[in-house]
Amino acid sequence: MGELFLDNKIDSMADGIYIRLNERLALFKRNADRSFWNALGQRTTDSQLKRALRGTKNLGVHSKFFRHWLPHEGIILEAGCGNGFWVSRLKENGYNCMGLDFAIGSLRRTREYRNNLLLIGGNLTSLPFEDMAFSSYLSFGVIEHFRDGPQPVLREAWRVLKKGGILCVSVPYENYFRRRYQPFTEEEALLLGLEFYQYYYKLNDLNLELTEAGFCPLKAFHGYHVNLAFKDLPFLSTCLRKILDSRIALVLDFVPLLPFFMAHMMFTVALRP
Repeated sequence: MGELFLDNKIDSMADGIYIRLNERLALFKRNADRSFWNALGQRTTDSQLKRALRGTKNLGVHSKFFRHWLPHEGIILEAGCGNGFWVSRLKENGYNCMGLDFAIGSLRRTREYRNNLLLIGGNLTSLPFEDMAFSSYLSFGVIEHFRDGPQPVLREAWRVLKKGGILCVSVPYENYFRRRYQPFTEEEALLLGLEFYQYYYKLNDLNLELTEAGFCPLKAFHGYHVNLAFKDLPFLSTCLRKILDSRIALVLDFVPLLPFFMAHMMFTVALRP
């Protein structure tokens, strides 16, 4: 699909271990701090970045989901926008979208190729915007990286959304097979020199977090990147792994019911009353 920064984030999960933390499945590897994301952005080559930011109306496997839930009226904020890929893509599709991220290095690189994108630096728990400034808030694989939970980020999202505004949030999915993992302990992870990286969410768990922050979760589930979830399975041959890495493997996202059981990531939607 070309979600360059998002793909980098997914690839970065290799070599970690799973534990149960705060009653959720968590991945320990390296802490996802500012230097972590800036380093990921710097690993992106100029040609890759230019290709990711090219003008196109392709919304990939998210097309139906976005067109159904994202309003064209008002301003969309992508909070935690990385290199601004989705800000660029949504702008090409007629949405008024701006991005915010604390990885300033990635934003600067993007401005070299797309200086017409509105991208600013900032902190998700203290947004530099007035109350009820946005019609929609888009969060692509961000809130799972807060060890103490997503409430500070979600409450700030609630503050800057207008009444009736839409929150679209994507998180790693604790799918059917991941629920059967036999995880390590936190002590074992720390002995290996690993740190908290991210949580995995079941849909009900995420809806509870959204409700606690003041949102009204809607009946929406959009699972995606099934191919990457299959790569978690043991005993896969090298040939099969190569197939799962290819673009053709994205067809798995469209197999009926398969994303519900085996997606790597999930999107859901909530309303700001």
